[in-house]
Amino acid sequence: PPPPPPPPPPPAAQIPYGSNGVGRIPKEDGLKPEQKPAAEMETDSSTPVICREKTKVRRQKKSRRRYKEEEEEEEIAGSIRWLAEVVMRTERARMETMKEIERMRGEAEAKRGEMDLKRTEIMANTQLEIARLFAVAASSGHKGVDSSLRIGRN
Repeated sequence: PPPPPPPPPPPAAQIPYGSNGVGRIPKEDGLKPEQKPAAEMETDSSTPVICREKTKVRRQKKSRRRYKEEEEEEEIAGSIRWLAEVVMRTERARMETMKEIERMRGEAEAKRGEMDLKRTEIMANTQLEIARLFAVAASSGHKGVDSSLRIGRN
């Protein structure tokens, strides 16, 4: 025997019931919310006015959505540009600071060298003066040289 024919689809006027028992009215375009139309319907004078209006509204919504997305993208791009400028200014300031620190370090090193030279000069002059004092004392024949000048000698 042939298999029984499948049950006929429910008429369009019938309202399907959700799992909670509350009736849901199907969308006017007949698509489920997650479905998207394969292509926009071309309208002409033979298309009913309601369909043309729906298509027009869809296009306007899509246009508004695109405009809003473009606005958001421009805002994000502007934020990224601002952040890049801040990073660049910060990096320039850091580099200038590093240059200044390096210049100051060089100056301090030069100053230290000058101070070492000055210290060496003072020590040499002091030793020379001490040698002169001993020479003067020895040439005058005084055995009674001040004891403070006879450091480390008998």
